[in-house]
Amino acid sequence: MAHPNTPPPPLAVSLKKQAMALDADMVRRLRATDRLSPPLLHGIRVVTKHLRAWWQLARPLVRRKAVRRAQERLGAVAQLLAPARDVQVMHQTLSRLSPRAEARPVRTALAAVDRQLLAAAAAESPAKDFSRLRARLIRAFKSDAAAWRRLPVAAQPDDPLVAELARTYRRARRRARLAARRGTARAWHTWRMAVKAHLHQMEFFCAGRHGPWARRIRELMELGRMMGRGQDLAILDGWVDWRASTGALDRKDGRRVHALLRRRQEALRLRCARLGRRLFTDKPALFAAQLAAGCGAAARSRGPAARRDANRG
Repeated sequence: MAHPNTPPPPLAVSLKKQAMALDADMVRRLRATDRLSPPLLHGIRVVTKHLRAWWQLARPLVRRKAVRRAQERLGAVAQLLAPARDVQVMHQTLSRLSPRAEARPVRTALAAVDRQLLAAAAAESPAKDFSRLRARLIRAFKSDAAAWRRLPVAAQPDDPLVAELARTYRRARRRARLAARRGTARAWHTWRMAVKAHLHQMEFFCAGRHGPWARRIRELMELGRMMGRGQDLAILDGWVDWRASTGALDRKDGRRVHALLRRRQEALRLRCARLGRRLFTDKPALFAAQLAAGCGAAARSRGPAARRDANRG
């Protein structure tokens, strides 16, 4: 047990330790299963997003090439899981939409989409060779852990990491304004990625959902969930358009579902914009000053919220 007067380790040491723990936990979970279950798929995606955000946070500590390689490696993990993730998301989105669709023609159209989706999922079988997929995922997480292990952190001051978190806030704030002004799917997706990175970095700095920054973290999580549901609707919308364009789905059914999805997306965007304005109203300099005043100490002593989120799935 550490002596009470022992100074806490640098933030960089804690970041390295927690990232390696996430990688090791993911390797353990992958070795312990023989199928890509929905909870495992969710857990891999949660951990991957945290690690990518943390590599972004580590930019001041290493060469740019090392961060780029880590981001590419973790991006490849996301690409490997994309088919299974899209199928799972579309089924979940349909299940949320169907009971709420009031008009019978819309319910009929949603049922037709569901049948098409089931047929497509059976044909593609994204997890049919899980042993090979598992081996590739294990290699990716072991390589990531090795990259973190090589990170030189022993004598690193805290200031560069605090400054990087402030830059992530500034980036998310700027992209919020771009999304509101342009209104394109790409602009909203880019803002969503910036919000997620800001959330995961805040969770590291502020030790999860407790303490003086707890409300901000909870609201960032809510914003991320709403933006994620909007992205899920967009994925389903694109798939419906594609099936209708090929003639596999009746065009009338496609138009009905398309109209429903667009209405839901617009409603979510309005809610996201309101919450985003509140979360990113402070100027970056003010946020940086508030951050420097106080939330790093907890990150040195407590484990990440990422592992709890990954195991909850």
